[in-house]
Amino acid sequence: MGFRAKALQHSDKPAIIMVESDETVSYCQLSDRADQCANYIRRLGFETGGGIAFTIDNRPESCAICIGALRAGLSHRGLYVSNASGDPLHRTKCPQTVNFIEKLP
Repeated sequence: MGFRAKALQHSDKPAIIMVESDETVSYCQLSDRADQCANYIRRLGFETGGGIAFTIDNRPESCAICIGALRAGLSHRGLYVSNASGDPLHRTKCPQTVNFIEKLP
């Protein structure tokens, strides 16, 4: 069963539970957000079969971006890099890296 079918079958059930923040995202919410991400990726000009890399934090949006990249027909690499204090280091100087969370509509 694919994710879209699972989202339809279990639309109100939690797909993501963030333990630290107690945030919950349902399958329906995650699927809708993944569709928004896929559309945004396509509007940026990425073509099916290509690849994409992006910075990624431990947030529910990260899952939506990964699923959205797959729905857009791309292979993806999420980059999560942190320094010794645990703060994310954003790698926006790399031309292949896109910080989608800040740019999504």
